[in-house]
Amino acid sequence: MSTVSCAMIVRDAEQTLERACASVRPHVDELVIVDTGSTDRTVEIAAGYADTLVGFQWCDDFAAARQHAFDHCTGDWVMHLDADDELHGGEQLRAGLATVPDEVGALHWRYVTGRDGRGVPTTEFWRERCTRRGWYRWAGAVHEVLLPTREASAAREESIWVEHHGHGDGTASLARNVRILEAAIGDNPAPDPRLLFYCGRDLLGLGELERALLYLSRYLLVATWTDERYIAQLLVGYIHRTRGDYSRAIDADLAALKVTPLWPDAYFSLAEDCYHLEQWERVLHWSRIGQSLPAPDSPLFTHPAAYEYGWMIYYAAALSSLGRIEEAATITARALLHAPDDPMHRHNAEVLSGELARLAGAEG
Repeated sequence: MSTVSCAMIVRDAEQTLERACASVRPHVDELVIVDTGSTDRTVEIAAGYADTLVGFQWCDDFAAARQHAFDHCTGDWVMHLDADDELHGGEQLRAGLATVPDEVGALHWRYVTGRDGRGVPTTEFWRERCTRRGWYRWAGAVHEVLLPTREASAAREESIWVEHHGHGDGTASLARNVRILEAAIGDNPAPDPRLLFYCGRDLLGLGELERALLYLSRYLLVATWTDERYIAQLLVGYIHRTRGDYSRAIDADLAALKVTPLWPDAYFSLAEDCYHLEQWERVLHWSRIGQSLPAPDSPLFTHPAAYEYGWMIYYAAALSSLGRIEEAATITARALLHAPDDPMHRHNAEVLSGELARLAGAEG
């Protein structure tokens, strides 16, 4: 049976490392942990789990640190995990690897990076997570990826997945990412499009709308991957919507729709644009189309909670504004089943309940 190693890079992770190690340790033959300069109890905790524990001089390069961890692994397969991740389905790992076809060099596992109050994922994507040793190498100083060193195919594994348990608001990590990305972009007139995409996305996470728009606009001029282009267009639409420029938001969301017309995100964004413009019939129109479509089949970021009920706040508001109070109340009740503590839905429920009572009294 194939052997499997787990590679981790860690730094100042005493709050989360124990959970990460405990989730993976029973399911791998070897755990390699590389510390990049911790000043808390991280190294002490790691020593209780790791077969190999080594240091690495941090140089603003995640790929270099991850490759250092991979280079110390000896298993036939190497998986990677972050210090604030948790492995699920690990009991399926060894048996699953035994059935992987010879030509498959990488397995992609689902990565859940956020959940709502009821446990529905708010964001998830597929990530290359387990590879044959020596078949792939890390590339990219930040938002790093595994690139093949030989001809190989990849496959999705449904039974194993990873959950991210970040703590804090992530501002420091985003600021670090932007600093590294902007240094990599520099004055290069033709940088890697991926650098532009992630620099714009991370700046948006920091609330720096104008700088985010600059990088995303540059990215869209050179984008080559349809899925990534789609997301970039939606982010541009979000920026314009946040600035109150709903005409440009609509243009950006329609451009996303043209890129990939069978995914729901752009339709729900258009519904939100029209909500702000009080174009109620159009809110209903775009929302209905979005509801009719399946979640995107993409390795990039998808938003299950938004597809399930995120659209309901705008849909209910449109129904109410059109005088369709009972339908609005029904949609709001459905939304509260998903998000019982949401203040907007709770407020709407109270208002609509009062309106229904008023209508009932008038009819009586």
